[in-house]
Amino acid sequence: MDEEVYISVSGTSGQVALFAGSGLGDIERKANLEFGKNVQEVMAFTRLSEESVLFCVGGYDKAVHCYVVGRKEKQFTFVCSLTGHENAIRALSFNEDSTLLASASQDNSIRLWRLTDEKEEEGYQTKTCFVFVDAHTKSTHNLKLESVLSGHSEAVSSV
Repeated sequence: MDEEVYISVSGTSGQVALFAGSGLGDIERKANLEFGKNVQEVMAFTRLSEESVLFCVGGYDKAVHCYVVGRKEKQFTFVCSLTGHENAIRALSFNEDSTLLASASQDNSIRLWRLTDEKEEEGYQTKTCFVFVDAHTKSTHNLKLESVLSGHSEAVSSV
């Protein structure tokens, strides 16, 4: 199977677009999201399986919105919004093995969210733990708040 290339784009119109293809000459628009006046400036994505990608966006509305996008689909499936920041999200990044998502904010903090496949937690959700099922593989995933890194003297703009 060819390695899929993903490119995400956002603008001041509040729209986020995801482009994908099997190579740079094969890129096409895959899906759109509309956020209206809640401009989403930062994006991060990671592969959940050979069939799907977890796509996360953050911006002025202080939340990280997470979606699953299937390799063969042209739409986003909403899974959760990670909340807790008190100001705009300025950066998002997954670590190398995709087990942690870092969200940095103008509230002078970084939140670390752990991504796991722990099936025993299915059905357990709180304000800081979200469980979702990837419809493409039927596998269960959890996104839960691991840590809050606070005490920065100014807004955090990269992670």
